[in-house]
Amino acid sequence: MRGTMPDQLAANPDAVTRAASDSRSPLSRAIWIVAMAAAGCGSSATGGAATDAGVRPDLTAAAPRDLGGPEVDMAAPAPRWRLVVLDTFGGSASGAFAINEAGRAVGYALDQDEAFHPFVFDGQKMTRLPVDDAWAGGFAYGINADGAVAGDYRSPDGRNVRSQGVVWSAAGVATPLPPIVGYPSSSVFSITDDGTLSVRGTSADYSQTHVFVGPAGGLRELNLRYPINYGFKIARGGLMPGYSTDGVRGYGWFLDTGSFALTMLTPLGADSDTQAIAATASGKRYGYSYDDKGENVVRWTGGSTGDILRQEVESGWLCANDELVVSSYSADRGAPLLLRGGRWELLADSIEDPGAFQILDALDISDRGDIVGNGLDGKGQRRGFVLYRLPTP
Repeated sequence: MRGTMPDQLAANPDAVTRAASDSRSPLSRAIWIVAMAAAGCGSSATGGAATDAGVRPDLTAAAPRDLGGPEVDMAAPAPRWRLVVLDTFGGSASGAFAINEAGRAVGYALDQDEAFHPFVFDGQKMTRLPVDDAWAGGFAYGINADGAVAGDYRSPDGRNVRSQGVVWSAAGVATPLPPIVGYPSSSVFSITDDGTLSVRGTSADYSQTHVFVGPAGGLRELNLRYPINYGFKIARGGLMPGYSTDGVRGYGWFLDTGSFALTMLTPLGADSDTQAIAATASGKRYGYSYDDKGENVVRWTGGSTGDILRQEVESGWLCANDELVVSSYSADRGAPLLLRGGRWELLADSIEDPGAFQILDALDISDRGDIVGNGLDGKGQRRGFVLYRLPTP
């Protein structure tokens, strides 16, 4: 879990293409949020993942014991999804980052000038969120049950990208974050139903990124001793996964945003990395760690203990609710996997009429099972998607 970090990718799309081939970096490989959006990799430049589209993964590559997955009646009908491919605003790409329980999705889409625009998709229509004229564009990264959206405004700044964290109300009214002393650039990655934010602040020289949590007017810094830190989606139960690095190793952690108690993760192997990626409403915790066999999908049961759910040979991303886990960008590139009741399945096999669309990654799943992420259309252009879970027969 080493390698290129998102802010190093912000200069140009080529950096993302190089990082996407770096199997050591889950943030780079997943090209999640900042890495994908800010770097402008929303063209077919990242379409290299399509080369392995025909490869069916080895679904037995997991520990031969109970995988610790959710308790699901495997005799019941498997879940099915309806695919909706998201359009652009006249440009070459779109992407989807988050979805709420009402099925409203958020992300970015390019216009005819290849400028990025944040949007909300209500199941029928993509609506642009307003961006202040002083900024070149913006991105929407999270959405809560009420429809409030977390994101940022962005503009190029030499080799980096300057940002301003912002929250849009359900009515589309933008409220920029107050200034964070010492961190002139900010982004809001997540917003809970009670308005708690997961915020990243970046120093003026772009050498440090730190995590802040709380309401917009009362952000509290998470005091980590590493120069680069990221906090991800805050689950409905209040757990926030995150990742820190000193440039050599990666350190995963979970924060209880209510008590502000921090749990650092111990790697499964000596001198290796960990990453916390997802938490569920009931408190299940998921991420990655290396051991002597490679990188693994792990359900963390404590700071130093976890169940290996799948042995990986390439970094990835995952999202989870209390029923399902979806693992993306594994060794089975271009073939995200679904963990249901302790058994891995191809997500694509559960999609009604996918046509020529190829799913590359799944970035968020709601509690009811709707999924968003990114893929390639029949022309090899990057598009965001929504998978709406169908009623069980």
